Amino acid sequence: MLEKFFLLLYYRAMNSYVAMGIITHLLIYKKASAKDLSEKFEVSKKTIYRYIDMLSSSGVPVFCSQGRSGGISLDENFTLDNNSLTFSELSRLNSLVSSSELGNIDITSKTLKDKLNMALNNSKKLQNQNQNYGEIYIDNLPWGVTNISSEKILNLADCCSSFSSILLEYQNREGEISSRIVNPYCLVLKDGIWYLYAYCTLKDEFRLFKCSRITSFSKTGKHFEHKNINLNTKPWLSGGFSEVDVSLSISPSVLPDFYDWLGSNFKLYTDNGDFIIKFRATCNSGLISRLMAFGDKVKVLSPTNVASSLADCCAKISNLYAIKA
Repeated sequence: MLEKFFLLLYYRAMNSYVAMGIITHLLIYKKASAKDLSEKFEVSKKTIYRYIDMLSSSGVPVFCSQGRSGGISLDENFTLDNNSLTFSELSRLNSLVSSSELGNIDITSKTLKDKLNMALNNSKKLQNQNQNYGEIYIDNLPWGVTNISSEKILNLADCCSSFSSILLEYQNREGEISSRIVNPYCLVLKDGIWYLYAYCTLKDEFRLFKCSRITSFSKTGKHFEHKNINLNTKPWLSGGFSEVDVSLSISPSVLPDFYDWLGSNFKLYTDNGDFIIKFRATCNSGLISRLMAFGDKVKVLSPTNVASSLADCCAKISNLYAIKA
């Protein structure tokens, strides 16, 4: 049935990724409106209905129903062939798995890389295209860092996948060590640093634990009931910190560095030859560290709390290296 479906896509010269995207979306969410699908795939509702007709005529059991609870859905018994990944999808997956942080962390990742390479090498498209299928390489580690503590990360990942509660010893910023039982949900790699996202029974809330501060941990022998939470909301993006509007006066020489840092997510102005940039950022120690790295090439215009924090850090550094007369 799927072979007929793909042939029909080819002969009608339509974008197969949209049709496959519709199928995948319906398999995951069970039902969707034409408006939702048109917004997701950036086409008109009329085009969505053309795809639905095409899918139906190719044998895919897709249905449309009207009314308040209506929408577009698939037959509940319909499944997708596990081998339906395209060459481009395999290539992108191979690139992501081969990233420096993940590619060599354990035997599972290494085996997955081997299988992806085998699948790509067997692809007729690869034989016809003399190209490198590793088109993306991800290295989120700081400069000069070449490896990670894979054993600790691997053991924590095992606890996450097996729903095993763990007793961990955790050291805070002041060096104090506390014991607590946590229910681990996932590992997060943020700015080259590994975190454990877990439910802390001591604080009775979900928290992020920096893995480098976990001095030791062991399984309690108990399994926890996995709560239905949406990890896609990425609770680690804010880390509990508020966002602020930042305004800076900068030297033109560091403008390229701001493009490297913020991309195009800032506004640029000129004032009497000075460069003024404005952007929104999470107000935490990471922001202060970033601004400190620019030295005297950057001056914080607002907000005042960011300017004060930066001034305090500079004063402490100055006092540390002050030379007595």
